Amino acid sequence: MINRTSLLAAVVMLIWVSVPMTLYGFPDNARKAAAAFEKFKKKQNSGWAYNPVQNSPLPLVHQSDWPTTTVDYFVLEAIEKAGLQPSVSVNKEQFIRRVTLDTWGLVPTPEEVEAFKRDQSPRPMSV
Repeated sequence: MINRTSLLAAVVMLIWVSVPMTLYGFPDNARKAAAAFEKFKKKQNSGWAYNPVQNSPLPLVHQSDWPTTTVDYFVLEAIEKAGLQPSVSVNKEQFIRRVTLDTWGLVPTPEEVEAFKRDQSPRPMSV
C-alpha cells in the first residue's frame, strides 16, 4: 500500500516540475542564458567552419615527380621552404616498421610484416 506522505510528495513534485517557469519569471541566469543563445543564433553559420569547402590551387614545387597525392604537394612545399629534402622511398618491410612504430610505439610482428609484404593492392603504402 502506498504511503500518503509519499503520494503527496509525488503529486507536489509533479506539479512543481510541470508548472512553466514563465508564471514566476525567469531567474537571472536563465535570462542571461536565453540572451546568449539568441546572440549565438544570430552568429550561427557565420564562422569559417560553416563555409563551403573550396579547392586550393596546388603549390608549385621543384620536385614535381615526388608527390603522389594532392596533399603531398602541400607537404613538399613546406619541406622545400624549410630547405630540406623529402626522405627516400623505402621498401614495404621498412615502411610497415616505421608506420607501426609511429602509430603504436611497437614494432610489427613478423606475421604482420609478411601479410603486408604479400598485399598486392594497388597502393598498399597509401595512408
